Amino acid sequence: MLGEDYVSMVACQDEVDVAILSALREAGATGRQSGELGAQLDINHRDVSRRIYRMNKMMEQEIGERVIDKKGHR
Repeated sequence: MLGEDYVSMVACQDEVDVAILSALREAGATGRQSGELGAQLDINHRDVSRRIYRMNKMMEQEIGERVIDKKGHR
């Protein structure tokens, strides 16, 4: 498991990214849907999805693995 500070430093560009990661960590293994996160953070669910995609891309470039995995419908 990667350290929270390292993931935040590499993948997050602003406080909204940090809030998304924090909310997902709090949700645990069950996770959260982008619509739920968007409502909680008062942003569009598509923005949540784009931010998660970007954070995963940055982590894949850095260490070769994703920080957030998609569950359910693919």
